[in-house]
Amino acid sequence: MYKIGDFAKITGASIRTLRYYDTIDLLKPDDIDIYTGYRYYTISKLEEYKKIILLKEIGFSLEEIKDSITHLTDTILVNKKEELIAHKENIDVQIQKIEYLRENIAKEMIDTDVKIKTLIPKIHTQKRIVKGNYELLLFQNGNTMKDSYLAKEVKAGSCNYYLIYEGNQIIKDFWIYKKDNHLCGFSSSIKSSRSVMHDDSVRKMIFDYLKEEYRYITVILDADEIETIQKLEELDFIFEENLSQAEYKYKKYRKKLGGN
Repeated sequence: MYKIGDFAKITGASIRTLRYYDTIDLLKPDDIDIYTGYRYYTISKLEEYKKIILLKEIGFSLEEIKDSITHLTDTILVNKKEELIAHKENIDVQIQKIEYLRENIAKEMIDTDVKIKTLIPKIHTQKRIVKGNYELLLFQNGNTMKDSYLAKEVKAGSCNYYLIYEGNQIIKDFWIYKKDNHLCGFSSSIKSSRSVMHDDSVRKMIFDYLKEEYRYITVILDADEIETIQKLEELDFIFEENLSQAEYKYKKYRKKLGGN
């Protein structure tokens, strides 16, 4: 058996901690010398100590460990896992709100004299485009979107996310999947929207904004969207190819913007 000092060296715990664990009946020594009061531990106590530390690291309190260590079940562990997942989701939401605040502060969209809870952005009278991020995408579209393909692409940096503001209100969001040679494509939320493709001021604003970063943009839309297709052709979009998926048929157009 090992004296408490030697056992402390083996485990990495302090003597004070081992004495405290003994006091609260969490980790009892195998023997105590009745004359010297020295505590002695067998090697079997090492595994018990390791289990205590592991349970502490995953969030169990000493009281919970004391109550469950001798009859640890899968149900207890599953309950703790669900508790940690709920806690993580709450932290994720808090982080998203922090990033949202940072985004707004950086773009002077928040009146610093107004309480943070109101989140009232500054009043703008003209339409404008703001480049968003993963956190803002979730804030705008809901946390349930975090497992979507789009959210993962935005988070990975292979897809850019944008918001269109009119005054202090978001009127549209869109995203562009980046490809080689600055080739990109509008999402369906922007390409088929009459309020965008058929609004000269909004469309010009988008093209002027994007040409600083992209050489080309591509649009893939339903073959039945005749009016939008005609509008694209008026805007010098060049037809590239017909596409199909199951019973759906699409047309692919490309427009040169300029840029680098």
